[in-house]
Parts: sequence; C-alpha cells; structure tokens
Amino acid sequence: MCGISGIFHFNNSKYLDRIHLMKKQMIGMLNLIAHRGPDDHGLELINENLILGHRRLSIIDTSSVGKQPMVDESTKNWITFNGEIYNYVEIRQELESLGHIFKTHTDTEVILKAYAQWGVKCFSKFVGMWALAIWDEKDQKLLLSRDRNGMKPLYYYKDKDVFIFASEFKAIIYAMKLLGIDAILSTSKLQGFAAIGYYAHNRNHFQEHPFENLNDFPHNQIMAIDRTSKERYFDYWDVFDSVGKIKPMLEKMTIENRCEMLKNKLETSIKRHLRSDVPIGLSLSGGLDSSSISAIAKGLHNSQLNTYSIDYNKYDCGEGHFAKEVNEMHGFNGHLIDVNGKNFLDDLSEIIWMRDIPTNAYGLASMWNVMKRASKDVKVILSGQGADEILAGYHYYYQSYVIGEYQKNNNIDNLSQMLDQIKDKTEASIFSTLKNLAFDFNYHKKQKASYQNDFDELLDRHLYEDMDNNSLPRFLMNEDRCSMAFSLESRLPFLDHELIEFILALKVSDKINDGWTKYILRKTMDKMLPNNVCWRREKKGYATPFNHWLIENQGFKDILSNTKDLKINKYMDSQAISNLLSKIDVAKANNSVLNGNDVNQIWYCINLEIWLNEYETNIKNTNNDFVI
Repeated sequence: MCGISGIFHFNNSKYLDRIHLMKKQMIGMLNLIAHRGPDDHGLELINENLILGHRRLSIIDTSSVGKQPMVDESTKNWITFNGEIYNYVEIRQELESLGHIFKTHTDTEVILKAYAQWGVKCFSKFVGMWALAIWDEKDQKLLLSRDRNGMKPLYYYKDKDVFIFASEFKAIIYAMKLLGIDAILSTSKLQGFAAIGYYAHNRNHFQEHPFENLNDFPHNQIMAIDRTSKERYFDYWDVFDSVGKIKPMLEKMTIENRCEMLKNKLETSIKRHLRSDVPIGLSLSGGLDSSSISAIAKGLHNSQLNTYSIDYNKYDCGEGHFAKEVNEMHGFNGHLIDVNGKNFLDDLSEIIWMRDIPTNAYGLASMWNVMKRASKDVKVILSGQGADEILAGYHYYYQSYVIGEYQKNNNIDNLSQMLDQIKDKTEASIFSTLKNLAFDFNYHKKQKASYQNDFDELLDRHLYEDMDNNSLPRFLMNEDRCSMAFSLESRLPFLDHELIEFILALKVSDKINDGWTKYILRKTMDKMLPNNVCWRREKKGYATPFNHWLIENQGFKDILSNTKDLKINKYMDSQAISNLLSKIDVAKANNSVLNGNDVNQIWYCINLEIWLNEYETNIKNTNNDFVI
C-alpha cells in the first residue's frame, strides 16, 4: 500500500522548459501524500516528457530493493504501484518456469515481469487491489490500471498539453497550481452535496466528487496513453460471463454443498489476505461480516491476532458487546475503543483533509478511530467491507427481493408470505415502507427498470449496481482514506474477485431466505460465531451517535454560527443554515435529539464548510523540499 503520482507531457506541450518544474511538482505531490507511504520515497525522470513518483508503505519484502519507481532491466519498463497482488507467489512461480529471473521478493517486480510476458492480459491474472502506472519503453506509452472494484484510488487531470495522475486529488491540484491551472469546483455538484449529501453519478464512470476538470479513473479498466495524447481503454474483467459459467453448477448443488464451497472460498481469500511481512490485525465491528473474517483468520494465522472495535457504551448504538463475544469465543486480543464527540471534533479538520473531498458519512468517526488505534500495533488490517453489496446485507434490499420474487408468478399470497417472514427481522419503520411499496405495482415497474445490467434477477441487478456504481465506491474511498491517514493497509477479503463471482452466481434464496439477509453466510458461520452475532436481526453498520454529539458539543454548532460569512453560502441559503442551527438549541432545551434528516443536513454543511476553508490553504502551503 503506497501513494503514486506522475506527470506526462505530450509532444506538443507548451511547457518547453519543464524538467526542473516537473521535479518541483513531484516533490510537492509526494509530500502531500506522505502519509500513504512514510517508509520511503522515490521519483524518476523517465524521459523529458515523463516523471513518476512513489511513496512507500513497506508490506512485502520490506528491504530497500523494493524501492519504487522500479525498473525491469530487461525491458526498461518502469512502474509506480499502490496496492497488493495477493497471488503474487503463484504468478512468480509461473514466470520463473517461463525463464524469468527475479531480483526481489516484491509483488511489484512480479507485475513488471508479468506485463513483459503477457502484456495487458496480465491484469486478468491478478488477485488483489491496485492502482498503478507502467511506462512501456518499447511502445512509448503510459499504461494505467485500477483493480476490479476500485479498492485503490486513482485520479487524473488531462488537457492538450499534459496528463497528471495521483492517488489523491490534493496532489494533482498542487501540480496543476504550479502550471497555473485551477481545479474548477462545480457549483451544481456542491449545491447537491449541501442539500442531500451527494454530488452526481455517471453510470459508466463514477464521478462522486466536486470538481469539473478532474477525473476518477474507472475501476476494472486499463488505459494506454501515448506521447500524442491518444488514449485507449480496455476492460479486463467480465463479471457477467464469469457468473454465467458458474451458475449452472451451483444450481445443481444442495444448500449444504454451497455453504461448504463458500467456506472454502472464504478461507482461500483470507489466507491470501494474510500474506505479509509485517504485523496484521482485524477490524471487528461486531457485525456478521467482520466477525466471519476474524473467526476464519484465527484458524489460518499462526500467532495471536489483535482485534479493534468501537464501543459507544454511553449510547444505544454501539456493537462493542458483540465484538466482546467474538473475542471471547476465539481468544483474540481485543481492543475496545471509546470515542466521544470531543475526540471527533478535535480530529474533524484532519479527517476532512485526509478524506480529500467532503463526505456524507459521519460514521467515519468510528472507522477513523479504529484505524488510529490499530496503527499503533500493526501495519495491515483486515476488514469486512463489501460483503453487504454482494450478499444483500442492507435491509433496503428487501424491496428488490420482494418485488423480484413476486414478478416471477404474480401471486399475492406469496407476496404476503414473504412480508410475514421479513416483519420480525427488520425495524418497524423499514417494514412499514416496504409493505406500502410491495403493493404499489406502479413502483414495481419503476424498480424493475432502475437497474440495467445483464443479471436476470432483480435483486442481483440491484446488488451489482451498488457494487459497481453506487454505495461501494464511496465506502471504499472512506476505507482507503481512514486507513492511509495512519499509514495502515486495509485489506478486504470479501472483494476477492473469485469470491464475488461465486456469491453473485448463488441463488436469490441463498442471499435472502425466510426473511434473513446474507442467509448463506449465516448458515456457513453458524458454528463458528456466537448465535447473537450470527443471527442478529438489526443492521447497524458503523453506527455513530453524532445526533447526541451535536447537542453535547457546542463546537460543532460554532463551525457554522457566523452564518453571514460562511463559504458555503455560495451553495446553500444562509437562512436555511440558521434554521438548522436553531433546531440544535430546541433539541437541547427539550433534552431530546434531532431527527435524522436534520442531523444529516447539519453534517453536510459542517463538512463542506471545513473543506472549503482548509483545502486551498493546505495545498498552497505545501513544501517543495522532501519531508521525510
């Protein structure tokens, strides 16, 4: 896990005397992402048009021979790489059998040799997470690639003169500034964020950020760009084809056999994710997903494992008691972290700076503090992120499940029976909404048309859209930023692509059955987890008592109190902000809390105001000398 950056001038670039400037830009870029790789840094002027940079967090082969950017002496190809290739050992063995000789034990060198052997087809062989750039010396082109789900970030700016890329927006914006180019904020996107907490979606290219002229490099893609600025894109993973090949076999199996197969695939994925030359820990929320990873990891790891959990014992939203049960059952060295509103307020500016762009998720408080505490003991942590989007973990998936099953036979009795199964397994408010929508057949038509992809089942189409375009990309950004803020590598075993293919190929009844979400995972883990954890009804995620903190900590309100001089007034009416703040006073006077919509709206405003104040200042003050 690292930070990468690069600047590529095209042949017709107007920046003629650029070599000194490129080096100055690169030093500043690497300083801005120093938290991503404090163990080492490097920059390499590949030619008069291209400079590559790297910040290293040493995980595999921590010796100095793993320094990047790295060159393949046989081809003169260069690489800067962020991520992990979990099956690098097996690929290395295959390459050695083909005559390749290695100088290091890094997965970085494996990528270079794999590219030399197979070209862009090598990316289909990789199991892992990555964002990388390779300079192909023979073809004189720059190649960029990002993993199948976008676990590792990659952004870029491009005009007729130059192409700039990096692991975080802030580094690109700094490089642009030195060229006299401004990052343009989108008024409509920021108005959207201030109002509802979202920017915009483009189904073919996820663009959940506030900039007009910067881009999120698409996951599951390779881009080749040459000196003339001509670019070509390639996909390398066809999930629909892979699922289609597996599905017929799974449909013939019993549920018991499918459970056994799921367990085997989880073990394979987790065993890969445990490969490391540095200490590893476990993020244990107390929910089913992280508990499952922890329980299986215990049987695969030969030393004591630390777990890290949040415990909001003062409020009725914590899951610390569930984490304690898992710790006791498996003998983990558990660390329960108590977080309060003052902690969050003190860290808030740093959280938003590290997040890179404003976020709608105040649940970051929990993730941030887990990573902060874990980084004192370990350099790698395993997390359960991604399971909800492939196994139908969120209760809003009940809508697609109920409507999809009803549309198979249009049987009202069957519809009522499904609702009866769900009733006692979700919150009353969620069930009430579900019941109303279930009998709204005009809504059925809208729901069916909402998710346009190649899966047959409505639920599977919904899951794929969330995994590819909607919720998962935002959660992955949070995971990356919170972990890398503390130079900690977060690994996500549920997003092993072979495991994803298997799960998406399962029957709908394996995902939701008798009202239980993630049914097959619960059944698989039944004997390996406490019953209270495995068969929990409620779904909390990273629950955070921000509604209480708003009342208890005046500092949150103070951020917005001078309503006439706020930077967010450009994006939201100042009177609307005043009205929101007055609700905090009313709630405090009544010894109550705000409703969820008001809490969210206040959070969006606080978040955006801090970001607008600090982002430009921090970039402007960036050092041009290396900060080690």
